[in-house]
Amino acid sequence: MTKPQNLQADIFESLLPFADVEIEPQLKKIDQALEDDPSILRELYDIISKRHKYSKTLGRHSTAVETVLRMLIIRHYFNWSFRDTERFVKDSFSLRSFARIYFEKVPNYTVLSRYKKLIPDATLKKINKKIVKIAQQNKITKGRKLRVDTTVVETNIHYPTDSSLLADGVRVLARLVSKVKQAGIATGTMVRDFRRSAKRQVLNIVKFARSNSQTAQQSFKKSYRQLIDITKHAVNNAKTLKRTVVNRARSLGFEASLVARHVKEQLDHYLPLIEQVIFQSESRIFGGQSIANDKKIISLFEPHSYVIRKGKRHKPNEFGQLVKIQEADGGIITDYERFDHDVADPDLFIPSVDRHIETFGRPPHLAAADRGFHSPTNEQLAYEKGVKRVCLPQKGKKSKQRQQIEKSRWFKAGQRFRAGSEGRISVLKRVHGLDRCLDKGEDGFDQWLGWGVIAANLKVIAAN
Repeated sequence: MTKPQNLQADIFESLLPFADVEIEPQLKKIDQALEDDPSILRELYDIISKRHKYSKTLGRHSTAVETVLRMLIIRHYFNWSFRDTERFVKDSFSLRSFARIYFEKVPNYTVLSRYKKLIPDATLKKINKKIVKIAQQNKITKGRKLRVDTTVVETNIHYPTDSSLLADGVRVLARLVSKVKQAGIATGTMVRDFRRSAKRQVLNIVKFARSNSQTAQQSFKKSYRQLIDITKHAVNNAKTLKRTVVNRARSLGFEASLVARHVKEQLDHYLPLIEQVIFQSESRIFGGQSIANDKKIISLFEPHSYVIRKGKRHKPNEFGQLVKIQEADGGIITDYERFDHDVADPDLFIPSVDRHIETFGRPPHLAAADRGFHSPTNEQLAYEKGVKRVCLPQKGKKSKQRQQIEKSRWFKAGQRFRAGSEGRISVLKRVHGLDRCLDKGEDGFDQWLGWGVIAANLKVIAAN
């Protein structure tokens, strides 16, 4: 049965020598902010209590929803893993008090992981909006300024090459075939394991790719052709095995039928991706054709990833998704957005102004961004929406009038304010783990991003 909160310590527990331990000063401010807005807890309770039909009425008490919320905040506030969060909360009476666990048993890290997956991105955005309102009530932000920037949050994948993707495909199919054989579904069926052959060809490709001689290049293409043929054989074997699984599904026992269903779902997911990898490898290596970024597969396990070029000399190509971070004065992140395709920065400026007006009920006095967001249309539309100072440096050659504007005191002050977005993004990446998303899938990416932003905003509230 879903439980909203844990009861506080009774009179006997309060006599224990460690019962008067206070919450850390910064966490105490966050604790007070969460207490002042109980609607955040109600939002999560409504979601978690719907995971089963009788979650509200039947069964033993589950982990309290308030404890789940606060332990997830602790995890992302300190950028800990689930295991470390459980361990440190167990050892700290201050963290126990903040998480409203008191003398109850600390929930296992697997429980936190399961509950986290239940909270959708839309709910996290609602929670962030409520935190922005708390920041307004505490006069941390007034919404007079706006700055916006984009960054890349990388997915947890290895550097993508065609040969490594082909080898990944062979390895995944071999693993699924092995599960079918172990479950006794395809007894007597001869299916070859191509993993060692694929690995040998990948090592040859790496060796021959370093030389520009004609002989080495011929060996390079020959190894690629053999690797592609090996992958095609693995795909054909997997399709044959899939038909066997489907035909025998009704005659299987309970456990074998679960394995058969799982393998079929996995094959339905991976086979189209592997076939796309084969196509793009043949097109690039033997056809000399480049594949469009939106049609290119760079990971079988995180297929929503794509290549992003931000002009960084030390990292020309990044693999993940583009994220917009929008801030108000006081360092509060008022909005964030993930894009499943590469988006030009100028297209994001006016929607950011509109989102600011929606949040605060009025346009910002100053709106600033870097030169990548500049366009004459953006400046004109921002002024029409009521922005008094639009601080967007112009690209290329500038007229004398434009040079005077960008040398003015207000414009330089606006650019100094804009530079703070670089620091905010750096904190998000270094402190709150937004340099690389460790959760899987697009839903996991949204949750990782949302909790990172929420933790960053709570840290700003705690510091004021």
